[in-house]
Amino acid sequence: MPVSPVMGENVGVYIARIYADAENDVMRRLADRLRRDVPGAADVDAWAARKLRDLRDVQREVDTKIISRLDRIVPPEVDERLTDIYRRGQESAVADLRRVLDDDRIAVTQGFTRANRRAVNALAASTLEKLDGAHFQILRSVTDQYRTIIAETVHGVTTGVATRREAAQAALNRFANRGVTGFVDNAGRHWNLQSYTEMAIRSASGQAALQGATDRLQENDRDLVVISD
Repeated sequence: MPVSPVMGENVGVYIARIYADAENDVMRRLADRLRRDVPGAADVDAWAARKLRDLRDVQREVDTKIISRLDRIVPPEVDERLTDIYRRGQESAVADLRRVLDDDRIAVTQGFTRANRRAVNALAASTLEKLDGAHFQILRSVTDQYRTIIAETVHGVTTGVATRREAAQAALNRFANRGVTGFVDNAGRHWNLQSYTEMAIRSASGQAALQGATDRLQENDRDLVVISD
């Protein structure tokens, strides 16, 4: 099969699932914080003040429990999967060379060299830089949404629209529906956390497949190819 950027699509889905799980964890922790110390309507302002004082603890919890975990598990996952896709690109190039040369006795350079390793490392570093930005945005979004949820809860209770619990649940539901947002790519398009990370990994995987094939062809002194439509 000729090399193609779509070879890495499933990788994007897998990594995005890790971030979707992290996002769900954020929601659970926020919900747990808001359920504590349930006030009556007369106590809602004091409750809001206490919850805002808790913000630093919320930030620390998200940072140490969620973002730290992402910092630990994502880099090796990205490296492993980009390496695999790069190798598949190499294998695709070897198969193409075999068809062109039409003689199994002709030697074809194979293996995984230090230059190949450097190429994968560069792709992984570029991808992880984008994902590090996502980690920062998670913390920023949690901070903004925590304040918003408290404000919406207070407004709902003081205007008599809902109980404190109902108002908090409605605000949490809106956050859950939006997800962690605020991601903008170079083209100015807006993404939520899961779609952004999936896009970033899918793009990197496609590059890895093409780079692996290109490097393998060049290692075999082939610098011209036919691009399929």
